[in-house]
Parts: sequence; C-alpha cells; structure tokens
Amino acid sequence: MNAEKIAMLLGATVGADRDQAQSAEKELDSMQKILGFPGLILQIVMNKSVDPAVRQSGAIYLKNFCQHFWMEREVVGPDGDSLSNFAIHETDKKVIILRNNYDIMTK
Repeated sequence: MNAEKIAMLLGATVGADRDQAQSAEKELDSMQKILGFPGLILQIVMNKSVDPAVRQSGAIYLKNFCQHFWMEREVVGPDGDSLSNFAIHETDKKVIILRNNYDIMTK
C-alpha cells in the first residue's frame, strides 16, 4: 500500500468507466483496516501537486470513512447477521486530528 496506488484508485473512482470506478472503490474498501490508510489519504488530499479531482475524491472518501468508523459500532449485514466491529485505530485518529489542528493553526 502506497500513496501513489491510493491516488490512482481515488482517481479511478471519479472516472467515466463505472466498472473501473466500482472496482477501485472495492479495492479502497479492502485497505480500510490497514494501519496508516487514513493518513495516506490525508497526505494525498493535502498535496497541492495532486490532481484536484483526486484530492476531492480523497476528501470525500476520508470524510465518509471517519463518519462510519470513528467509533466502534455494531454493523448488521443485509441478512440481519452481525458483522465484525471495526473502528479507526487510535494511532490513525491521532494523525487525522494532529494534521487538522496543524492546518488550522498555520492559517
């Protein structure tokens, strides 16, 4: 997992090819539990040399990711069965919070 690959996948999510976009979304979703994943997305979003569409896609993905997984909660599958619980690791939360606070303080 590296920032270039994630940026490529984020770019594919906003492309015209819907099959490719869905495939990229699934691949991004499969990386969600990897420690450091949110930090890499944040790195892409904050990098002014990255294509604006990719940065916007990353910002939306990170917002949704944090909204769904900031706190651990029970997830119920379509068949009503309980799925495994998942919450963003505390280390990743600190990276997101520190980066956000740094950006606020330096503006």
